[in-house]
Amino acid sequence: MRQLALRVALGCTLSQQEAEDVAGEVTLRLWQMRTDLARFRSVGALVARMARNESISQLRRRRPAAGLNEAACVAAASADPEQATIGSEEAAWLERRLSELPPSLAVVIEMRTRRQLTTAEMAATLGLTEGSVRVLLSKARHRLLEEIRRRNEF
Repeated sequence: MRQLALRVALGCTLSQQEAEDVAGEVTLRLWQMRTDLARFRSVGALVARMARNESISQLRRRRPAAGLNEAACVAAASADPEQATIGSEEAAWLERRLSELPPSLAVVIEMRTRRQLTTAEMAATLGLTEGSVRVLLSKARHRLLEEIRRRNEF
């Protein structure tokens, strides 16, 4: 069950260490629930769900630091100081908007943009159908596009 939790966490997070933390947390919770596991139809599905939820929590905790790193990368890559400032502000704005998305939408955007996973890979990792993943991606993109449109109106 630990290996299943690790696989799910690796599909949702970027680092091996975070995935190990998630797998450890899930294993600990399973041990604490050991007397109640018989009431679940599929312990594997339970483990996958717990790992996914813990991975989402890990992503939420990490998100503010990731935004600062991205803004710093944009600033460092630009030779023009004015463009670097604009790029940093835009990266920070986008990171704030991403952090405001519901967890299910944030996870699919994270998996698609940072991990470059296919719809099939995301569906297998999250335990969803490919259609559900496509709907979540569409919703996330639509929300971000609306935010960008609102921002450009000013």
